[in-house]
Amino acid sequence: QQLFRVVYGKPAMSATGREWRDPTNIHLADSRRRRWSCRRIIAVSIAGSLLARAGTLTEHHWGSFVASRVADRGAQGSGIALKLRLDGHGCRSVAWPALRAQRLQEEGLKGAADIFSEQWRSEAQRCWEASDGEVPGFIAQMVESSGEAQDPSREAPRPWRRLPEEEWTTMPQRPTLQSQEDRMVYYYTGKQARDSDEVRGEDVAAAMQFYGKADGQSAHTGIVVDLGCGDGFMARSLTRSGNFKLVFAVDSSYEQLRTLQVVAEEEGLCPEDGLLLLRADAEALPFGEGRVDFVWWGLGLHIVEKPEAALRSVLESLRPGGLFMATTLSQRFSGRDLSRLAKEAGFVDVKIRSPRTGILALQAARGEL
Repeated sequence: QQLFRVVYGKPAMSATGREWRDPTNIHLADSRRRRWSCRRIIAVSIAGSLLARAGTLTEHHWGSFVASRVADRGAQGSGIALKLRLDGHGCRSVAWPALRAQRLQEEGLKGAADIFSEQWRSEAQRCWEASDGEVPGFIAQMVESSGEAQDPSREAPRPWRRLPEEEWTTMPQRPTLQSQEDRMVYYYTGKQARDSDEVRGEDVAAAMQFYGKADGQSAHTGIVVDLGCGDGFMARSLTRSGNFKLVFAVDSSYEQLRTLQVVAEEEGLCPEDGLLLLRADAEALPFGEGRVDFVWWGLGLHIVEKPEAALRSVLESLRPGGLFMATTLSQRFSGRDLSRLAKEAGFVDVKIRSPRTGILALQAARGEL
């Protein structure tokens, strides 16, 4: 425990050197410190494993330690970040399917269907109702009319594929500029918003801070939606943080969701970790009223036909006091227009900031009833 406190208590540093104070991450600046911390992590993991095998620790008290290598491309160049995760709720590491199934049995995804309106509950049950300890993990189809082919004609929907641990990727995926939205961001700002680990990592940190999850004190609580998820960088990051009970990755594009499914599988994530995929329209979200705690919408508000309708749909999905954060292009909205749209939709505590050139960030909440 002393070793763990030393490692776990260190604050994390962002790629630009700013302190995030997230005890679930340790960013190591140089090779000497990297080797030293690696040895401590290994020592703690071995000690915990031995104690667990000896029966000193129960599964309920023994947390999961996950060390993951990720690219850290910042001002100081390429580096390595090690992530150490203690989960007091029992092991959630994707390395232990049995304990993951136990968590599924205890907390369950059974309640996932109740989050949706009556119209879509049967689809939610089909995709996420556990059978023999495993969730099928289909991509749920929750759209009134499919303007885009639903792909059964080209490729039949398949259940979630559980890859062996040795086949997991060790470095994050780097998607290409594959949507009109991505090309617009690159054209206006010269930045590949969905292709830069640094930019997207800053968005994750900002969202965690806004949702009150940066301190890691409220693990496995709350339901969060990654709206317009694309390849799911945000959804996957929120799932790996262990701070949310359920993470819904929502997109109108079935192709994007299939990409997300493949990437998540390669990273060892599963629906039992709380990551659920569904196809839906931002202007008519399938969630029941007041069923969601947090919504993130990254660079999508400027591409919907009716942003007012989309904002009202988000508001209705949020519980009273629920939090909404979105980024969009400043070339499409001025700060004043964006604030007005949010307030007209019914949001309160509306704040607008500019995290980087050409980008506006909206932070708002649903008022208490």
